Amino acid sequence: MLVVGLTVAVAVAVGATGFGPVPVRSVLASGAVVMPTADGSNAPASGTIQEAVAALAVAAEVNEGYDRDLFHYGLDEDGNGCDTRREVLLAEATVTPIVTGDCDIAGGQWYSYYENETYEDASLVEVDHLVPLAEAWGSGAYRWAPATRQAFANDLGDPRTLAAVGTAVNQDKGAQDVAGWLPPFADAQCRYLHDWVAVKTRWRLSVDEAEKTSLQTLAARCADTPFAAVAVANTGSPAGSASQPLAFEMFVGEWDVHGNAVEIRSDKTGTSIWNAGPCHLNLDPAAPEPLCMGTATFTLTEQATGLMGTYDSVVYTDPDGAVVADYDDLGEGPRVGQTFTVEQVTDGVLYRTHDPDIVLGNPYLCGPTASAEWRARC
Repeated sequence: MLVVGLTVAVAVAVGATGFGPVPVRSVLASGAVVMPTADGSNAPASGTIQEAVAALAVAAEVNEGYDRDLFHYGLDEDGNGCDTRREVLLAEATVTPIVTGDCDIAGGQWYSYYENETYEDASLVEVDHLVPLAEAWGSGAYRWAPATRQAFANDLGDPRTLAAVGTAVNQDKGAQDVAGWLPPFADAQCRYLHDWVAVKTRWRLSVDEAEKTSLQTLAARCADTPFAAVAVANTGSPAGSASQPLAFEMFVGEWDVHGNAVEIRSDKTGTSIWNAGPCHLNLDPAAPEPLCMGTATFTLTEQATGLMGTYDSVVYTDPDGAVVADYDDLGEGPRVGQTFTVEQVTDGVLYRTHDPDIVLGNPYLCGPTASAEWRARC
């Protein structure tokens, strides 16, 4: 099981110059970017945006299992009566609002750099996760412990993670990454690029191929803007990579998917047994249809993110154990030669196929030590 928590290295969080109003949370610094090193520490780099983009690990997104509630956004972590949204509104106000009662905010003014607009009503302003929660999940947060996801969602340690912006423009952005959305105010796009890369770097989140291409294209346009410093959080993944190398032994044993068994053996072979459904053998429509079982064997190879399996054999049997040679699985079962991956995810294991033609009911495997939160998904 991965042991993950949040520790922040020497914090140097600054707002880049030349991009309009800088939130009052920002702290001026030298302008050198702090990039993760191989041993997990932080070391200053030369600070160009192109180098920062190049340092981001590329990996396919893993979007299965996302639920916004897993991030626990909106907490009052310091107990002062103001939740995360209100903390950001107070920090980023360009005209200080009046605060009464249980952190009720009246008056004030906010500048939304996405669309270059100023708002004098807090109800017209939303706090945007610059890297949306769904995007963070697919880029590596699916591996994090609950405490780390909560820390990301409520990150007040770097002013780029959360931004007070206009409601309409935030809803237009949704959960899109830079390949699908950029601020409509053209002069804001370089700042947005820097902020996006800073958050991805701080939280060691990967980028997909299309996202990386878009970042590189935008970085070429923004080459004359200095990249600001980043304090890198410890998310349980090694610096500069999208995933943590895992020992094969952690996968050895029996897992279950909806009560059906998946066994992974130390010789890197395995067996999966599942309820395949009606055998379609009964010629009498009034009689109960017997249920078939599917059994597949597979071999495994190790990858940085976990294991890749290849199916070697697939057999269906009736309740008496006899092989059903012409069983029709409606295209939902595995085929010889097809591959799948098994990846460690905090307190469970995620199975996902590489073949879009295979229909999965639920990709989560539950081991005997899985948490209640994890078991609720199985």
